Amino acid sequence: MYTPMVFERYERKYLLSPSAKDAVLQAMEGRMEIDMYGRTTIRNIYF
Repeated sequence: MYTPMVFERYERKYLLSPSAKDAVLQAMEGRMEIDMYGRTTIRNIYF
């Protein structure tokens, strides 16, 4: 199987209002858990 060493990534970043942030966090609740690194200032979601 070929695994490329170079890839392209496209990102879209949005500013969220406090209410939109709360809605996103509520939607993620139960789907994520805190790992051994705890809180981080990186706030990217890649899919």
